[in-house]
Amino acid sequence: MKHLDLMVAAAFVMGGSSAVYAGDARCDRPPYGGSPDRYRAILETYGGKMQSVTKTLEEICNMKFGSADRTSLHRLGYTDGEIDRTDTETLAVDAINGFKKSPASR
Repeated sequence: MKHLDLMVAAAFVMGGSSAVYAGDARCDRPPYGGSPDRYRAILETYGGKMQSVTKTLEEICNMKFGSADRTSLHRLGYTDGEIDRTDTETLAVDAINGFKKSPASR
């Protein structure tokens, strides 16, 4: 099941805009704009596939804090306000799972 989750995450990241955007310095290294504790939880859950998950976290971080295209998160059902309020790790897990299940859900 985790393999499928990572394939969904890869499609999510690749489905984003290829346009050039101004990245945010927080997105260049762990914890990718999130909390250290939640980042450690991601490591524990997806440690074997960390390269794919790291790319997803970086992309999500730039959608949240940089000027990257948010279309992929909008397709999951997030509004811009929800993206701004939701932590990076929750957004990334929802992207990996391919659906919005965070507390911000309607």
